[in-house]
Parts: sequence; structure tokens; C-alpha cells
Amino acid sequence: MPFDSNQWWDERGPFRLLHECLPLRIALILNTLSQDHQGTERPLRGCRVVDVGCGAGLTSEPLARLGAHVVGIDPEPQAIRCAINHLNQCQDVSLDVSYVCQDPFTWLCPNPVDLIVVFEVLEHVEKPFQLLEKMLSWLRPGGIIIGSTINRTKASSVFAIDWAENILGLVPPGTHRSDLFLTPEEITAELAQQGCDRIHSQGYIYIPMIGWRYSAFSGINYFFSARKPPLCHP
Repeated sequence: MPFDSNQWWDERGPFRLLHECLPLRIALILNTLSQDHQGTERPLRGCRVVDVGCGAGLTSEPLARLGAHVVGIDPEPQAIRCAINHLNQCQDVSLDVSYVCQDPFTWLCPNPVDLIVVFEVLEHVEKPFQLLEKMLSWLRPGGIIIGSTINRTKASSVFAIDWAENILGLVPPGTHRSDLFLTPEEITAELAQQGCDRIHSQGYIYIPMIGWRYSAFSGINYFFSARKPPLCHP
């Protein structure tokens, strides 16, 4: 997978699907946070966020522009270098973003956070439930985790691997392994096992010539979210 900064931030380059999916990610984050911030126009203002698998900061920077204090973490040094370079080039001193080059399995979160985002990461991890448990330990009581991944179905093998990788070249060949894909039921069951509530999953699909859209169909891509319960329930 390429990590050149020009490719990461090129909206028509090899990461264009991530750029095109960003509006769905941000809308989901805002809608989920609004459940606890009714009447608040900017629910991300002052929110402490960890962006796990941040890459070159494609989600980290927009979250910071909406007022969040963001830590992006990724084990790829070249990706982190790209993120730092792009942040420096934008010259917006108001953006509160810092980047950490480290495996999230070994990272020690210095303080509890309000929100964890983990987009397109779990399908690349050998021990995804162990990572989920680790990330939940970083959340304050009442904190939210929001992520996305790929369902383990025949459709996902055809479209996410055969079609996207080998035919259209939308993502580099070898990006995905179908045996690492997780069903929504597996993730939601694990989140419940970890004591979370407000567990939700939402399908989304890519429509050629149109782009990404939310969908009732979750047989390929889906979002998930959950809340770490507050210490005192209302």
C-alpha cells in the first residue's frame, strides 16, 4: 500500500474511496454524539478523540476542524509522517491534532477520552476483539466508540476483494483477507460482552458514479457504534 503524502491526500488518487466516504463518517459521528448533546450545534467542540489507524489524518484533521482535540495513532511511520507533513502544510494553528506512531495494542492512553473512531481497521487485525477491549479501556464512562469494517459474506469477498482489488483497482491488491472480516453480530455481541450499551450497526454501500450511501444492506460494509455506560445511569 502506498504511503506517499501526495497519494494519501489526492482526492482522485488511490485513497479516493476514503475521501468520498468521509461525509458519511462525519455525519455518523455528529448524529451519534448528538444523542448526549441535544441542542448543541457543535457536539465535537472540546471532545477528546483518539483516531485509531489514522493513516495520514484523513479523518483526524476534519474532526479537529469541528473543534475536537484529536490524537491520531497508526503503526505505519510513513503514514504518520504524511499526517504530520500535511498538518504543517495547512498552517492552521487552531487545529488541535497530534500523531503517535505506535501499535494501538501497546499504546498507553494518558487520559480517558470522549470518543474513539476506528475506521477500516478491524478487518486488518488478527485479534480484533482484543483491540476492541483495549480501546474501550481508554474511554471515560459515557464515552463513545464508532467504527467501520467489512462483513464476512460471499458478497464482501466478491465486491471488496475480487471487484474492488482485482478488477477495478479501487484499492491495492492484497489489502483485504476475507478470513479477517467480522459480521455485525460478532462485533455487537462483543461490545455487549464488554458492558457497552446503545449498540448500533448501519450498512453502507458504494454505488459507482454516485458514491457512498447509507443502506439497509450491511452485507459488505457497515458502521458500528456503542457507548461505555456512565457510572450512574439516569
